[in-house]
Amino acid sequence: MGQILLETLNELRGLSKELTTDQDHLLNLSGLLQTEIERLLALQICEIQYDFQQVSLIQSRKAKFIQRIFQEFVQNSLKYAACQKMDIRLMQQQDTITLQISDDGKGFDLNAEFHGIGIANMKKRAALIGAELDLHTSPGQGSRLQLQIHLNDH
Repeated sequence: MGQILLETLNELRGLSKELTTDQDHLLNLSGLLQTEIERLLALQICEIQYDFQQVSLIQSRKAKFIQRIFQEFVQNSLKYAACQKMDIRLMQQQDTITLQISDDGKGFDLNAEFHGIGIANMKKRAALIGAELDLHTSPGQGSRLQLQIHLNDH
């Protein structure tokens, strides 16, 4: 688990550098997320099932924000929810890419006052790239995130 956090911090430093440049090339979101999944599989912490359809290349800024949202959800699932299984789907319909992640963890009450900064960070990142983020969870029922990324925005 510590290795994931260390890698995430290093990637965040890289993202900070990227955001201060004018560089906005296209990236393969599937490849970025595949790399994340391979890291998780190597740790053998939980069972992961995934299905990635072919999706369009997207702006690097969007791809990096999506990657961070993905990392935040996965880290929370492993650290706080003690999940044993995750299901990850990436698909595209017309100009919208959808990322769905679900876990079989403890879940939590979304209406409770305090959740930490993870959920707020995911929502802020989604808003910054014009994506729609839906999080569904309840105690004992696991968590499910759906992120819809519109290719024609931002």
